Amino acid sequence: MKTTYTRLAFIGFILFIGTLVMQAARLNGIRIECTTGASIIVFIDNEQVCTPSGSCFIANLMGGSYDIKVYDARFMGREERGRREGLLFSERIHYSGRDVREIRVGNQGNYQPPRPGGRPHREEGMNSSTFESFYRTVKGEAFDSDRVKLIETALMTSDFTSGQCRRLVDAFTFDNDKIKVMQLMYPRISDKEGFFVVIEGLTFQSDKNKMNDFVRKYHSSRN
Repeated sequence: MKTTYTRLAFIGFILFIGTLVMQAARLNGIRIECTTGASIIVFIDNEQVCTPSGSCFIANLMGGSYDIKVYDARFMGREERGRREGLLFSERIHYSGRDVREIRVGNQGNYQPPRPGGRPHREEGMNSSTFESFYRTVKGEAFDSDRVKLIETALMTSDFTSGQCRRLVDAFTFDNDKIKVMQLMYPRISDKEGFFVVIEGLTFQSDKNKMNDFVRKYHSSRN
């Protein structure tokens, strides 16, 4: 009986060690892949982590937030303007430290978000001349409801910068309408790090807090 117990204990110990070995062997990290087959260069927190290739895997990252930029390798030897044109992905993401986080990037100037169902993102918003025409059209509408409809239609095909969003938001009189427009536009803001300038356009601190909560919840749902 004692021999049987000892044998079972030994088998249990072996299984436990095997489980630990398998967990240790499992790779965790962030995998970035270019869907077009082009070579990419990846920067994390402004440090290059991969040589030019079609994909990049950053293994054993600790949990935390990381600023990730992915460039088309063809542009990296050019002047600053060329590098901006070659940006395929730019976002601060939160990584849990467990499993593999997948990021797929597409054509020059666009990326596919890490979760299905997201909208494509561009480094820059609507070009300045088109925006000025669009802004005048929005301002020319007599009713806020019609202005919202114009913005909703534009968001189907266009991104906007935080500065452009602030100008459109300022076309509305009441904070409730401004908040509605901010929430509509935020997913299509190309420079989300600058969105605080839009929120500061609100009159009351309670409304600013409401928008800050919206932004936090938006990013929490994507991570």
